[in-house]
Amino acid sequence: MIAISSCLFTILSIEAFPVQAGFSREMARVAVVGIAVGTGYFLIAITTTLLCLLVLVSLTPLRRRLEQRAHRKAHEASKEEVRHWEEEEKQY
Repeated sequence: MIAISSCLFTILSIEAFPVQAGFSREMARVAVVGIAVGTGYFLIAITTTLLCLLVLVSLTPLRRRLEQRAHRKAHEASKEEVRHWEEEEKQY
C-alpha cells in the first residue's frame, strides 16, 4: 500500500505540478488518492484504489493464518512454562 501510494504521489508530483516543487512536499500530508481525484486523474485514482483493495482483500486470509499461528505458539509456550514450573515445584 505504501509503495503504491508512493508511486501515485510521484506520478502526480511530476505530471500535475511540474513547476511547484515545494508544493509536492505539502501534498505528502494529504491522501494521495484524493489529490488524484481533485486534479482530474480519475482513472489512476480508481486504479490505485482498486489495486489497494485487491491487496487488502488478498492478504486477509494470510493475516488470519499468521494470527492463528501466533496464538497457537503463544498458547504452547505458556503450557511449556507451566510444565517447567511444575517440575521446579516438585524438586522442592
